[in-house]
Amino acid sequence: MKEYLETRMEIYRLQSLRLFARSAGYFAWILLSLFLAFLFLLFGGMMTAFWFSELFHSQFKGFGLVTLLILVVFILLAIFRKALFVNPVIHSVIQKSKEEEEDDAQS
Repeated sequence: MKEYLETRMEIYRLQSLRLFARSAGYFAWILLSLFLAFLFLLFGGMMTAFWFSELFHSQFKGFGLVTLLILVVFILLAIFRKALFVNPVIHSVIQKSKEEEEDDAQS
């Protein structure tokens, strides 16, 4: 009985270690992706702002228009955050947990 409990505890420890390692990997990937997306948006926004500035012959109008566009995108993301971010993450977590339960049941 004692060996059985020790074996089960070792299995739980290894499963939690696997979950932690996988979560840490996803977290690192998310941080890197966010950093690259920030750089892309920063330089893309500057490029677009300078293009609009040349088009309108006014830096105020060019950078103002890009700022307005970014604000509109931010507001739309805030309005639709549940449909775009929250629900897909919830479904993904549930699906991953089902897959892990199936993997554990087969082992």
